[in-house]
Amino acid sequence: MVNRTGKRCSQSREDSAMTCGRNLLPSRPGTYCLLLSLPFTRRIRVGRRGSYRFPAGYYLYVGSACGPGGLRGRISHHLCPLARPHWHIDYLRQAALLEEVWFAIGKSQEHAWATLLQGMTGTDIPMPRFGSSDCRCASHLFHLSLQRRPGRIRRCLPGEVRTYLPLPGERIAGCDA
Repeated sequence: MVNRTGKRCSQSREDSAMTCGRNLLPSRPGTYCLLLSLPFTRRIRVGRRGSYRFPAGYYLYVGSACGPGGLRGRISHHLCPLARPHWHIDYLRQAALLEEVWFAIGKSQEHAWATLLQGMTGTDIPMPRFGSSDCRCASHLFHLSLQRRPGRIRRCLPGEVRTYLPLPGERIAGCDA
């Protein structure tokens, strides 16, 4: 299988697992990180928080999936086109391209991943408290310049982290669009 960027979906020593197709995502609880790209600097309204300037580059958004449907349910939400944004990340998703999803099955490591990303050289917080209004983290969204290689960051995350590559034109059952 090949994803939208021409990468083959396969398993390798470097990647513990690469999956294509939403049905291969586990319905168990876990932690995930969305890798999005924004080719140009944009001003984006984030609900009642107002408009913020989002510089061109990569964005890493950390979340957890502990409810019904687990990782499959939550990641499916992030793959669906949006009529009305619900969470902070939904506003950014309307402008950015979802490149990959990194995930680990098991107990939530959301805050540990956010803390690790915040402390990495070359990451910055484009909007304080983004996605973290219910915890003490400074943010769950981190920005990297387009010159950085985000794959190296994935290898630093704790746990058995797998990579999900969205397929081009992938249809998600249950999407309103």
